[in-house]
Amino acid sequence: MKPTINKIAIIATPVLTAAALLLRLLTISQVQAEAVGETGVSLWILAALCLGAIGLAALSYFTPLPLRPMGGQQQPKLGLLAALAGGVLLLDTILIVLRFGITGKTPPPNAQILNTADQTTLTLSILFGLAGGVWLILLGCKWLRRAPLGFVGRFGSLFPVLWIWCRLARYELSYASAANIKRSFYDFFMLLFAMLFLLAFARYAANVAPPSGRTMRALSAIAAMSGISSPLARLGLQMLEDTESFNASQLAGISDLAIGLLALGMTFFLFAEEWDYEPTEAEPTESLAELMEEQRYQQPTATSATPVTDQLLAELMEEENVPRLFLLDDSDEE
Repeated sequence: MKPTINKIAIIATPVLTAAALLLRLLTISQVQAEAVGETGVSLWILAALCLGAIGLAALSYFTPLPLRPMGGQQQPKLGLLAALAGGVLLLDTILIVLRFGITGKTPPPNAQILNTADQTTLTLSILFGLAGGVWLILLGCKWLRRAPLGFVGRFGSLFPVLWIWCRLARYELSYASAANIKRSFYDFFMLLFAMLFLLAFARYAANVAPPSGRTMRALSAIAAMSGISSPLARLGLQMLEDTESFNASQLAGISDLAIGLLALGMTFFLFAEEWDYEPTEAEPTESLAELMEEQRYQQPTATSATPVTDQLLAELMEEENVPRLFLLDDSDEE
């Protein structure tokens, strides 16, 4: 049953991602409007996303595999994804700074600084975004070379987590001050699971209190579903010229798409049925039971060797006319 569940999970993640994208495009673009009320539509979409998340979590729970350590032929591929995500995050953060310096506009959910709390969270998100992008690039380079991360790299694993946490805090503060929070529940869903995934990913990459295999697989799959569908939905709504829906989806950006692709790569890696590792000294090629079984067939036991020896000795004695009295065992002599 284990291989079947793994294959289902690997297929279900991109399928649910595409389903969430189509649901947002087909439903919001037709129904969402101020007159109708976007609250009901947002709740329906959120309910669908929650059902998809529950399904992915169930597949992860019923996959009885331990947490797969980093290694094998897939490590360089994940290194490329990590470096790509870091480069996109770094470039996107730099563009935010340049845009604010030139036009004075801040990134969504609001176009200008509202208060001191908003300014603080925006500044921290920029700083941690720059540091998080550099760390992901460093991690990707380390995985490409199959080199250890080191102490500095382990400490830097917190930067992406703090970046997404500041974005989530700014989201809550902005909507509490200026906008209706009912407008964009699905982006809140995306940020929440992106933060949980990055937290588990940081522990996994740094190898510091790594999460369980079920937790890591579930968070990777859910973050991939929401992180990929939300930015693509924003792009689709812009192409459909649905202004109301597009304004409600501006929180999802290209950095979220890069994190979603990284989560999708981790999903495929963690749900893999076979691990392509070269055995090392710390990883024996055969188990103890297999070695004992092999020795049992290669070496005769004492109980099986004694009757054969007695039979040969008896035949030899008969040929030499030696009395069988001398063939008595030590126990008989006593």
